[in-house]
Amino acid sequence: MQTQMLVDEAVETLQTQINDTAIIACSGGIDSTVAAVLAHRAVGSLLHCVYVDTGLMRKNESDEVAQMFTDLGIELKVVDASERFLNHL
Repeated sequence: MQTQMLVDEAVETLQTQINDTAIIACSGGIDSTVAAVLAHRAVGSLLHCVYVDTGLMRKNESDEVAQMFTDLGIELKVVDASERFLNHL
């Protein structure tokens, strides 16, 4: 019950603070995923989630992150920046 109150409070806070497009960077980790879920609950289609594939991910990680967000019902923009990152290493 206490967890639900925290979720409701976070969603309400986000709703009062976001009245236009919101952008969140998602790594697929627990922190950014929870933040994206809360923001999505709060503002729905105003939220734009972005995941940057640097080319340094684990095997299939980018596909797994994309699938996880699909399963959560959240649109995720995957940016393949691997060539840019790897060229600068």
